[in-house]
Amino acid sequence: ADGSGDSAHQTNVQSEDVELIKPRKLQNPVKSSRSHQELHRELLSRRGCVEMKPELQRVLESRKREQLIRQRKQEDDAHRKMSPLEAELRKRHDKLDEVRHLRRSDAEVTGLGARCKLSYEVLSKTQRLAGKPPMLGNHGNHVT
Repeated sequence: ADGSGDSAHQTNVQSEDVELIKPRKLQNPVKSSRSHQELHRELLSRRGCVEMKPELQRVLESRKREQLIRQRKQEDDAHRKMSPLEAELRKRHDKLDEVRHLRRSDAEVTGLGARCKLSYEVLSKTQRLAGKPPMLGNHGNHVT
């Protein structure tokens, strides 16, 4: 009967343990203070155990390093020579642009010439209808 009483007592104690608040180890206020942590870091850095750089300094150095890498990459891209294929493609592209420009300017000149001729003909007919002698122009067809 004694053995069964002990097991009942153990289950009762286990259920009480679950419900109880378990004690935690208190933090040492000296060790948790910021000044103590900084002093500890400094002592470790003097021994060479820890790198002593503030976070801001590390971030600034990493940004500077990344910026240098980007700048070098841009310089390399700028100084990179074109391959023969790229050079040939560039030449052809420039020729096409030049031909398009010439065609556009020729079309403008041709259109201007046609407009001038049309204007001369309209002016001549208008003058004939008004009974005035036609003006001499570039065409030289009408001689008075």
